[in-house]
Amino acid sequence: MCQIGINWSIGLPENPDYHAVCSKDQKEGYPIRYFPSDFRLGDPLLPADNDPKVFTNEDKRYYMPWE
Repeated sequence: MCQIGINWSIGLPENPDYHAVCSKDQKEGYPIRYFPSDFRLGDPLLPADNDPKVFTNEDKRYYMPWE
């Protein structure tokens, strides 16, 4: 039982498996590529100033902060 971190966990609305949506380009409601997960990684990039934290999976919304 361990947490495995996967970089680039956010996809595009028109292509949920798209790799990689950079942190600065992520928008609220974008799909989660690897679900379930409770945080996002994107090294070496930092999150955008107005960092979105709500993303979707199968039309449900989930809070997913930057870790």
